Formats: sequence, structure tokens, C-alpha cells
Amino acid sequence: MEETDKQSDAKIPAMRFARVFASTTYPIVSAFEFDFLQEEKIIRERWDASTIYLIVQRPLTYFDNVVMDDTYIRFEIADGDKPSLPCRINLVANDIIEVGETVDIEVGFHSDEPNREQPLRNVGGFKLYRENGDFILWWSPQKLLYEMLVKNLEVEIAEGSDPFAFLDFKVHYIGKGAVSDVVEKLGGVVSDLFNES
Repeated sequence: MEETDKQSDAKIPAMRFARVFASTTYPIVSAFEFDFLQEEKIIRERWDASTIYLIVQRPLTYFDNVVMDDTYIRFEIADGDKPSLPCRINLVANDIIEVGETVDIEVGFHSDEPNREQPLRNVGGFKLYRENGDFILWWSPQKLLYEMLVKNLEVEIAEGSDPFAFLDFKVHYIGKGAVSDVVEKLGGVVSDLFNES
């Protein structure tokens, strides 16, 4: 046998790659959003019915330069990596509230010391409530993009801006659990993430 015919004992490292394209019936939520929302009954009911979950990674998206007035909520969607996406939304025009209706807006921040004066910076999400305390809806940057692109929520964006730039995720894991088991599994993961930081 010639030298070139001998089998080599050398190991060649190999890596496997897959590009996953998926669509979901609910927007992907971050660990922050999961923690921010898990106590809301209507959200918990939707999640409790879930059996598939994904663990994905993306740059942290947030609302920046948030200004609220009687007509619009103005903000930029940012991630510190891509150019920000200037937006504004009219709650009345989207049939979320009635003309003259007062809403309470709970703001969740990504910082330990949030600013309380407009423009608000580093905002992770909003929860909107009616004056009587009834929950209306929640938005994170990802959920707002989802509703704008999939559910036709009317969001005005600056000309030339690209909302799709914020929708790429690196998929680490896709799992399946029993009904109501998914929230418990992810709750443990989220708890671990917050305890590490």
C-alpha cells in the first residue's frame, strides 16, 4: 500500500449549519418582555396554550426618544447596531382608544435608573390600561413591528427606514412541551438569566 492510500488518524473538525426560516402566530418575546408580561392574565392564557418554544438571540431592541402627547406616541426603535427606526402611532386612528379617552401607560425600562421625563430613553416596553384599570395591550419593539408588518397596525415610519432590519434572529433551540409546561420551562430559563446579571 502506498503512503497516499493509508487512512489518516487525524480528525478534521466539522460544523453543521442550518438556516431556519419560521413564522409565528405571536411575536417573539425577550427575557425582559417575558418577565414584564407574565403576570398579565390575557397574556398568560395565550402562552399557557403554547406547546412550541424557541430560544433565539438578537441585539437588544428598545424604544428610544419616546414622547407622548394627546395625539401620538413618537419613538425610535433601536438596537445600538443598525440605524434607528423613527416611528409614530396614533392610538385613536388605530381604534385602540376613543377620542378624548384617557389611558394609563406603564413603561418598562432596560436600565436600573430610568428617566421619568420625556423624551424617555432605553424603554423596553409599554402596557396600556383603560382609566378603570382594564388591560388594553402591550408593545415591545418586536411586538409593535410584528403587529405593523403582519397585523397591519398603522405605524408611521420615516421614509427610507427599514423595519425588517430588526427581525433577524439566531436560533439556538426549538423545543416542544406539554400545554402550560412551556411557560414553566421558559420561566426557569428567564429566572436563570436574570440571576446571572
